Amino acid sequence: MNEIAGSPHTAIQVGSVHGNINVGRSGPPEVPVAVCAEAVEWSEFIAVEDEVEELLTCADTIEIVAQPREGAEVVIGAPHPRVVSRRRARKCFTPPPPPAYSALPPPHEYWIADLTIDPPEITPENGPRRYEFDLSAGVAESFLVHVDGWIDIEEDLCIDEEVRFKFVVDWMCEGRRGRVDVLGKFGEAFVWHPLTPELGVRYDLRQVQ
Repeated sequence: MNEIAGSPHTAIQVGSVHGNINVGRSGPPEVPVAVCAEAVEWSEFIAVEDEVEELLTCADTIEIVAQPREGAEVVIGAPHPRVVSRRRARKCFTPPPPPAYSALPPPHEYWIADLTIDPPEITPENGPRRYEFDLSAGVAESFLVHVDGWIDIEEDLCIDEEVRFKFVVDWMCEGRRGRVDVLGKFGEAFVWHPLTPELGVRYDLRQVQ
């Protein structure tokens, strides 16, 4: 097999060619790990401010899956939440709940993301905290992250903010290091809202005098 090395923008012009030709990039991929995230437990709500309504999804539990690309052996760090923006929680009402879905898949790791501090912290629900995860031979690592905005759950105290956030995952591969930003499946930041009666009521505000 003949191999042509060059940057992804290299242009090659040839004359008559016979047979099958496969053109690909040699060497390790620039980002050797693919990471995706999706809310698997959520609550839809409609925020209201100055008679303007905005339909949003409050992410309660997020599944994050990391997998090496092209067979690369990669070491990744635990996913860490990063705040994109904070704002005072708007009043809201919640539409009827969506249809029930099947049970969540068993994750390799279950973590708690604490949004009450800056920068947010993430800790495992049980067991010792692990900082690195070895991805090899195409094996993926999955995390379920529960989003927590409660200051004192026994006293029903929580932050009074809407928080938009993402995750970052650090990786190391063959002496190279990098970081991947992890957003929703459509490239959007995740949203958390208190959804408490004081800050975001669970009934239709349009019926309230």
